[in-house]
Amino acid sequence: MKLLLKKEGRAYIGHVAPILFFYLLLYVLDIDPHADNAPWFVLTVLWVSAVSGDFISKLLGLPPLVGQLAAGIVLANTTASNFDLPDDWHSRIRSSGLVVILLRSGLDIDHEKIRTAGSVALRLTFLPALFEALITALASAVILDMMPLLALAQGFVLAAVSPAVVVGGMLNLRRRGYGIGKGIPSLVIAAASLDDIVAISAFSMCIGIAIRDESSNMVWLILNLPLTLLLGAALGIGGGLMLSLTNLWTKRWQRTSLLLLFGLIAMNGTKKIGFSGSGALASIAMGAIASYMWQGLCRRCQQNNHGGGDNNIVRQTGRDMDFVWTMICEPLLFSSVGTALNFHTIPARTIPWSLAIVIIGLAGRIPIAYMATSGAGFTKLERYFVAFSWCPKATVQAALSFLPLAMVKEVMVDRSEYQLYVEMSNQIITTAIISILVTLGPSCWFIERYGPKWLECNVSQLAAGKKASKNNMVECSGSGHGSSP
Repeated sequence: MKLLLKKEGRAYIGHVAPILFFYLLLYVLDIDPHADNAPWFVLTVLWVSAVSGDFISKLLGLPPLVGQLAAGIVLANTTASNFDLPDDWHSRIRSSGLVVILLRSGLDIDHEKIRTAGSVALRLTFLPALFEALITALASAVILDMMPLLALAQGFVLAAVSPAVVVGGMLNLRRRGYGIGKGIPSLVIAAASLDDIVAISAFSMCIGIAIRDESSNMVWLILNLPLTLLLGAALGIGGGLMLSLTNLWTKRWQRTSLLLLFGLIAMNGTKKIGFSGSGALASIAMGAIASYMWQGLCRRCQQNNHGGGDNNIVRQTGRDMDFVWTMICEPLLFSSVGTALNFHTIPARTIPWSLAIVIIGLAGRIPIAYMATSGAGFTKLERYFVAFSWCPKATVQAALSFLPLAMVKEVMVDRSEYQLYVEMSNQIITTAIISILVTLGPSCWFIERYGPKWLECNVSQLAAGKKASKNNMVECSGSGHGSSP
């Protein structure tokens, strides 16, 4: 009887917990599941348009993301479409897409390769983003006469790479066997995700100090950054450890749904309490910890009955996340980003200055990214590939660039400098939009075209790592070539 109660109790928790966490997610998202005014039709139009753009891009030999982005641009700039998706739903789509790709990147991190190239991963995480943020801030202050803290906030908005582009492209190369011998896809995936955490956290601190009401506590605003990182790490570790309890989550759907729910709750819950950077760190840490525990790499956790040792769980969950990303999040995310590019609202006179700032930032970022990979044993072409694939902008820019204007309208409407702050906030939006237009398409094309040419192909290692599973793609259409280090 006692054994039966224990077994049935675990089964009950495994079935009920996902439902409870789903309703918790609806609460942190402020969604009424019974509301009649939810924009389901508009979301359907957005998704169908994105899938159609994806299909057309493939017919034209272009990266699918370009078609999805173009679909959103068309919806936003043609009055015939009567496209009207509320801003809060745009925010939910973008934050949800960011969560899924960060969770997926955490699951796919090669812990041994990252440990071996630890200093390179740290350099690639911090140096290009910090340098681009600083040089962009200086250019914004000089060219646009922008206030220092707002210029620095804009710098960190532009410094974040798009994890949806970088991670998606690297996962595709990794599945096909390119660069896995030296762990290049895993290195870039980890560094891209951490790069976003650094940029989002620094942006939150700068914008919180630059745009605040007069009663705000400056000490609290300064402490916000370390507290954000601590909270994100704690949530990520806690969520990963909970997911490792496979004696509770015995079904594949339970593990996948709980991973998604934990990530979404962390992202939106921390934003709700004022720590908007914590969710990104929590998501990648959660995926990495869960993967680490599931693969049985932590003997102590195995001895404490955390249920490690099953690498198949990682592959299954990874495939599930790929499906969620490819079929739902990717089309909605990039078409939603495209709808932010409304040319009717972009002041034409500011476009050349915004373009100049974006180009200055990229001109500083690429050489620093190349130098950051020194000492890793990569060939010159492999280092060039990492540096040039380290440029795409999309998700973070679309999610963060509208925040300064919203904050200005909320806390500064009665102050004398209100109009000045509105103009500068609109400039941040314009520059972010230009950065998306300039980098997204070329970066997708570059990763897809030059990854197979500049990275070495390791089919034998890929097949051995996946045990030649019939459900996994083992492919190399020609070998990559590199010059000497």
